Amino acid sequence: MNIPYNNIAISALALQATVQEAKELPISKLYLILPIILNKGLLKTFSATKCKIYGIEYVIVSQAKHFLNFNDRYYAFAPLSTNALQMLLESGYIALDDLGNCKSAKALPYNSKMGTRAKQIYAAAGNVADFLMHEKASNLYLNLRIEL
Repeated sequence: MNIPYNNIAISALALQATVQEAKELPISKLYLILPIILNKGLLKTFSATKCKIYGIEYVIVSQAKHFLNFNDRYYAFAPLSTNALQMLLESGYIALDDLGNCKSAKALPYNSKMGTRAKQIYAAAGNVADFLMHEKASNLYLNLRIEL
């Protein structure tokens, strides 16, 4: 069986792991997770043990080639983000408050049976959460050149 590389399960895992690290993220920032984590180069960068995030400008400049098509990836992953979020909401792993903030409702700890890609996603989740939490959503969207 040939399962698509970026499927709903791996996407839900990426969203849950990042929200779990952040404790709380607005939906506007949640939609930025998959274009970051499901990019091989950015996943490698964010999962590195020596990864230190100095700000969005630093990340964009140091990883410029991975941000050239970020707007396209944002829109390509939007339906997958929506489906993964719905799956996490319905299964009780994420809760949504009245202000549109996603909170981790139930932990989903890493298990070695999840595989090496999941291990790398869990390693990156904390850095991605830091990256998203320390910037305003409007600043992230502006600097990532997402056309709304």
